[in-house]
Amino acid sequence: MTTEQKYFISLSRAAIFNETPPAPPEGLDWQWLWGKSQEQNLTGLLASAIEKLSEEQRPENYEQWYMSMLQTAMLMGDRFDEFERMTGIIKNKEIQVIFLKGCVVRELYPTPELRTMGDFDVFVKKEKFPKVKEIFASEGYTLTDERTGITASKGAYSWDIFYTLEEEFRDKSGKYDGLIRKTAVESSGLICPCPTYMLTHLLLHLGKHLTSEGAGLRNLLDIVLYIKAYKNEVDFKEVRNICKELNFENIYVYALNALNKYFGFGLDIEAKDPEKFVALMLDGGIFGEGKSNVLLAQVSKRGDISVYRKLFFPPASMLKESYKYLQKCPFLLPVAWVHRFFYAVFHRKFGVKKMFEDIEGSVEFAKKHDRAMEELGL
Repeated sequence: MTTEQKYFISLSRAAIFNETPPAPPEGLDWQWLWGKSQEQNLTGLLASAIEKLSEEQRPENYEQWYMSMLQTAMLMGDRFDEFERMTGIIKNKEIQVIFLKGCVVRELYPTPELRTMGDFDVFVKKEKFPKVKEIFASEGYTLTDERTGITASKGAYSWDIFYTLEEEFRDKSGKYDGLIRKTAVESSGLICPCPTYMLTHLLLHLGKHLTSEGAGLRNLLDIVLYIKAYKNEVDFKEVRNICKELNFENIYVYALNALNKYFGFGLDIEAKDPEKFVALMLDGGIFGEGKSNVLLAQVSKRGDISVYRKLFFPPASMLKESYKYLQKCPFLLPVAWVHRFFYAVFHRKFGVKKMFEDIEGSVEFAKKHDRAMEELGL
């Protein structure tokens, strides 16, 4: 791990624990940290740690860091005003929703507004969807049907509303959907999964992104703060068993070892050096996209098939998790290809020309990602 990567982690730790960071090492490339913080969507958060350094230790562009911190706080504050407004409306309609991920962990950050969020993730029963759609539509949101729920968008505000958590729990989702609903608890005024299932969901979400598109350091910071706050309420044996059941046990082991090595937790777990694991999360952007506009998930798959074929005409084996109907009806593969292409162009806003221009960069990034994953046994 490079000097810059190590200091990036030191700043992250100082920011989430509200500590003064260590003095920057001599010759530190602050420009690298600036670019990486933007790529990881952590600029405002890291700025809160840099602010605690003495003036002579701060980077030359400290004012840019400081302004980013203020802008992040204002933007996230505005988004959470809308979050609280919509949450109040939903509660008044007596619809129970379970809040996930950032909605829950943001309150654990020293300054919650510096925990950036692109959308709010909530979990409701499928039979409540007509009413949920009606509420969001009446408040001016545009609704888009997704495979496991809906996305509701209005300007800078976005909600992902799920009726199943199969993106994380996959073929075991039926079992765990029910358990999460049954054991949900209240925290900071929100109904959310109990600590054991909340931590499980955070780890599985990290694993899902890391093994497909890639994952950013923010995913790990959420886990750090959650374990710090709820360590005594988590059944770690159950968390590990579920991760193992879903082939993500190594994610559990590496993540908890990273907590031991970089964030000062004395967790009882066998030793495994997490340096390459953390470096992998620092290599790309928040979802591993790096500088490319083509998702890593479109090219990062092992096998003998050409990456260009995998990009545009992937085999059913690559798509069966996203398009469940292919498991029973593989002849519908062309339908999945068409949907996937239109989703990329019209929903994710990937310009066709830009997609072609970025193929080479995506392929190289994907190969590097795959090599690291293989070395880690992931």
